[in-house]
Amino acid sequence: MIKSVKNKLKNDKYALYLLAFSIFITIALICINSTTNILGRFYVDAYFYLIQSLRYVGYSIGGYAFINYFPPLVPFLTSILFRLGLVGDYSLFAGTGIFYIIAVLGVYYLLKIRFEDKLAAIGAFFYGSLSINIMWVANGTIDIPSVALSIWALYTFILAIEKNQKYFYLAIPLAVLSFFAKYIGGLIIPIMIIYVLSKKDIFGNICKYIKHFIGGTLLSFIFIIPFLAHYYINKIPFGFLNQAANISDVSNKVSSAVATVPHNDLLYYLFFIPRFVCRQLPLIGIPIVIAAIVGVIYIVFRFRKSLLKNDSNIENKLSLSFLPKIKLNKNIYYCGLFGSIILFLISFLATGKISFIILEAIFFIGVLIFSVSFNSIFNDLDSYKWFNYDITMFVWFFSYLIFFSSHLIKADRYFIVFAPSFLALIISSLNITIEHLDLYSAFLRKNYISDKSSKITTQIKVKLAIWNDDYNLSRLIPVVFICIFLITNIGYLAMDKHDTLVDDEKNLSLWIKENIPNYDKVSIWADRGPIFTWYLQTEIHYNKDTMSLDKLSTFLNKNNASYYITSKNCTIPGFKIIKTIGEVNLYMNDKII
Repeated sequence: MIKSVKNKLKNDKYALYLLAFSIFITIALICINSTTNILGRFYVDAYFYLIQSLRYVGYSIGGYAFINYFPPLVPFLTSILFRLGLVGDYSLFAGTGIFYIIAVLGVYYLLKIRFEDKLAAIGAFFYGSLSINIMWVANGTIDIPSVALSIWALYTFILAIEKNQKYFYLAIPLAVLSFFAKYIGGLIIPIMIIYVLSKKDIFGNICKYIKHFIGGTLLSFIFIIPFLAHYYINKIPFGFLNQAANISDVSNKVSSAVATVPHNDLLYYLFFIPRFVCRQLPLIGIPIVIAAIVGVIYIVFRFRKSLLKNDSNIENKLSLSFLPKIKLNKNIYYCGLFGSIILFLISFLATGKISFIILEAIFFIGVLIFSVSFNSIFNDLDSYKWFNYDITMFVWFFSYLIFFSSHLIKADRYFIVFAPSFLALIISSLNITIEHLDLYSAFLRKNYISDKSSKITTQIKVKLAIWNDDYNLSRLIPVVFICIFLITNIGYLAMDKHDTLVDDEKNLSLWIKENIPNYDKVSIWADRGPIFTWYLQTEIHYNKDTMSLDKLSTFLNKNNASYYITSKNCTIPGFKIIKTIGEVNLYMNDKII
């Protein structure tokens, strides 16, 4: 297998270019993040994964029971490095950073199924250069590891369907690992199934692939059983069930609406796409969005045109795609097409009003109805050989959009998990643009270039056609985008990500070790408890709630707190500041003599 991959890379120059590019970015960011204190205000989750990694090597810190709900894969991989003596946040950075390389190459091969090598490479470069990806590479977060595994799960699954069924033995275990990397990664499994069910002969396909599909499923238990055993032995509940229940509980969300966003903005992820593309200069991302919109409009226009053209050439009754003996009036299929589109709209517009589980079910039912109707109307699928691929990319984007739009708390990094499907749409638009420029250029040259009496407007068009031929303008479009990405997003590497709060918290931890000998035996609370738990290697209780100073004092006394750490400079009744380092203050209970 390794030799096969090596030969494949060696014979593919674009893959080698992307490999070199992604390795450079990964190494640079691992070095930057490991030598610069970045785990401050914006990366608190990384400390949870570090504490979880310690538990996997047998060093159990008390408290923080909720960490058991977290996805286990990344902490488990980090714990392997811990066992080798590499105990530090740099192990988490390195472990998560490698997945960026895997993701970039995965996008390339996934796009290569549908597009020519050059366009697939451009798409993978776009993906690797998105600000939203560069920002979250090798910083200890789990989004990129999960999506990297999802990409390869879908890629190998498509290969299993189209080329060699033995790829199921890779695809299904990779999907399972994507789930354990981040629970939302499990959505890739119904997306993979849609690829099969959207084919014309559903039952025939299921029978054809069932043997190796079951084999791949059984093989995936190699990864499932150890994690389930860990949960069972340690009496840990399944965190993904709890998370799903919390997100799907609309009444609870409404009654406890918090914090990060003033309301549940359904268009959040669509509206901020330019920022996800290029955070430094969002205006640069607008052409990318326009390209995506043009692609969608063209697809809709082409679909409508094909329907009108096909309508006059087909009989009134058509066979059901997966049951040829059953014939239905063609109008039923048309109703199915447009009814499914209505279901798509309902599943999105009802987001936040009903459970996301119901919304996802409505959406996937709509996709199945659309696929059956489409396959029944268009019997000759040779001209629509990419239907399965395109509908799968659409499902990938839309299903994750529904899920994260249902989540009251919005975060830019959530876009990472459906960025690959967004890139597929961008590359489709570029492909359409290039093809039409070339065709239009050829048409003008053939019909008007020798006609000197042509109107001025036509002559201008002819000159554009000549320029397109002479200077390959249609190929310059992606090159311009690449240059823009290189100038703007790679410049992110030079940004100072250092957070002084980290220095202050580290220095205060050292002070506590030197001046409070029994710090591991007394009750210490902190607004950022996980950070100090990691530095002091003992439980520092986590105060996540915001409350008045009087209530805070009562709360701390009730929990027998000897010390309290906060970055707020305030007067807490019954407590006094005994040490201030930068932004961080250490309070001591007046009851301590």
